[in-house]
Parts: sequence; C-alpha cells; structure tokens
Amino acid sequence: MDRYVSQLAEDLQAAEHKKIPAAVRNKKATMEEYFGIRQIAFPPDERLSEAQLNALNKAIISLLEAHRYMVNITAIKGLPANILYRYFVKQWVKEVYYAKDGLLGLEFCDDNPEECWLQEWCKKTWCEVDDDYTPPYYNGIYDDNGNKIDVHSLPVPELCLTCRSYMVDDWEENILCSMTRMDASMDDEDFICHAYKKRRKH
Repeated sequence: MDRYVSQLAEDLQAAEHKKIPAAVRNKKATMEEYFGIRQIAFPPDERLSEAQLNALNKAIISLLEAHRYMVNITAIKGLPANILYRYFVKQWVKEVYYAKDGLLGLEFCDDNPEECWLQEWCKKTWCEVDDDYTPPYYNGIYDDNGNKIDVHSLPVPELCLTCRSYMVDDWEENILCSMTRMDASMDDEDFICHAYKKRRKH
C-alpha cells in the first residue's frame, strides 16, 4: 500500500500544474473532471495508516490550494486524519465552480448544528448564537503580523502598467493584483505575474 499511496500523492502533486480542460472551465464540474483523478483511486480510509492518511490529506490540500480552492480548517480542532480524508473523498464527486478568477472557499461547516458531522471536533463558533457579538470586518490586505498594508505604497512594476487588469473598476481584481505586487516587493527576483494579459490598443 505504501507504494500505491506514494504514487497517488505524486499524481496529486502533478495535478497542481495541470491545465484545466476548457470544456469544464466555465461550468460546475467535479474534482474528478478538473484534475483527472477519479474518486475510485482513493483507497478506503480503513485500509490506510495514520501516516498514509496524513500524506494524502496534505497532498489534496496542496492541490486544491494550487487551483485557488482555499481549504478552511479554522472550524476544526483535533479532527482525526481518517475523518478529514473521508470528507475530501466525498467532496471529490460534488460539482463546484472552477476557481479561475479569485478564490473559492472549501468550508467544513454546513451551518446545520442538529446534523453536524464534525461533532466534538467543531469549535462551534458558527453554531453558538451571541446577540452582542459583532464579527470583525476586514477590508484590504494584511501582512503576517496582522498589520494592514497601504496598497498605494507598493511599487508598481512596469509590467503592470501594460496589463488590462491594472486599476480596473473591480475591487476583487485590484486586491489580487496588490497581493501579487506585495509578494514581489519582498523578493529580489524579477517580477513575474502569471495573470498578466497585455492591454489591447484602442
């Protein structure tokens, strides 16, 4: 089984760089269709060791996040590896939109406390009702220490000036561009933007 799990983990890693077929890019489809790895390829969790489960969970999360599916595990504490793995395998054949623009969250909480599958592993922050609680509002981008970044202070590479996405009337697009420029400002290498599209001349 070790050899099979290693091969499956390598297939998941290779799928991080897979070009999603155009036929499924603009509609709801399954992870099977997006990544070319069938659900049946995942062994039953009861046949896997703790180390094998952890390796596959890590590879699945890495694959999803490489394609802009943010895996939200903030609602979980101490969730057993087999339960997490079982969740991922179940999600593999559910239809979702492809995250070609922006980010899509993969939530573990389904807002149904009476039939919650997380049970004792849930932090219950969504289930508890507190009329006096006001959720924090975040607008913009922040560094690793929680400090808000002044996007106007970020250097603007020449490449951005010729991009059709630069300074468009789209809040989400501008945030993503600012995040890309922020990452680049912390790196000495030449600026590269994989979302760059040259602006058309009028």
